[in-house]
Amino acid sequence: MNKKKKKKQNPAAKKKAKIGKRDPERLAQLLAAMLGQERAKEVEAKRKLDEQIWDIIHRAEQKDAEPPPDSGDPPELSPN
Repeated sequence: MNKKKKKKQNPAAKKKAKIGKRDPERLAQLLAAMLGQERAKEVEAKRKLDEQIWDIIHRAEQKDAEPPPDSGDPPELSPN
């Protein structure tokens, strides 16, 4: 009743396993290149996030520095 289910490997993993058996050095180079690409993606994502955060903060600072909008009515003078 308790049959072990065979896990299916994705084709890319099978291909890498074959490469590793035939040429371990080539597999190491391939994996190092993949890791480098993933790291580059992470760095770019962090750069974009930092840029968005900076833009939000910069806009908020500019908004705080602007004088209040003029309603078009002359300022009221209090009688002395």
